Amino acid sequence: MSGKVLVLGASGGIGRAIVSELIAAGHQVIAVARNREGLDALAERIAAPQKLTLLQGSVATDADAGRLVKEVRALRGRVTTVIASVGGPIEGGRLIDRPASFLSRTFEDNVVTHFIAAKHLLPLLAEAGRDGLYILFGSPAAECTWAGYGHLSVSAVALRMLIQVLREETKELPVSVQQLQLGTPVRTEKNTKCACPDWTGADELARRVVDLIRNPEAAEPIVRLGSYARCTDK
Repeated sequence: MSGKVLVLGASGGIGRAIVSELIAAGHQVIAVARNREGLDALAERIAAPQKLTLLQGSVATDADAGRLVKEVRALRGRVTTVIASVGGPIEGGRLIDRPASFLSRTFEDNVVTHFIAAKHLLPLLAEAGRDGLYILFGSPAAECTWAGYGHLSVSAVALRMLIQVLREETKELPVSVQQLQLGTPVRTEKNTKCACPDWTGADELARRVVDLIRNPEAAEPIVRLGSYARCTDK
């Protein structure tokens, strides 16, 4: 698939691995993140200015997402793929001991933000006039609850349903909404000290994303990566 790939959350542990793999595979990448310092560090690490465009932006609100789309449209070339790697901070603690605002914030960070991003970026993909690809990641927390992280399971299940709704509501558009369902958490440079050995590596995830872009017609609507297993290592 030709065209540019837009990566939301490009400066995070998963986003950085995806951007690196996309660049290595020859793609032109638009890297989007809230933090300018993170984007600058990404550019320094990859050192491929001819293939990488940095955009400081957010999809936290409709206004933020609208500004981002406006900036993307001002760039040369069409966007044919969007990879949404966004979410809130991971905080532990029993949900029942938290105020209602905690669950609301978790839902805003991990579900509503994805809705806002898709609402604005799916039409942008459709404007390219050919099949576009929109990739989201399904959390293993949707498979069962982890002690102390029930709020993540609640939002992960809601995100799974949101992805199905987006797929249904955009089936008349030249856009494919693709879910990459993770069976384990992802091991990144940022969490390597506490990650379990059987977690999916960020590089492995990035390679699967590149494969999806290369052969989107060969993929099922939901592609699974890794098998769910509890981490028992301490």
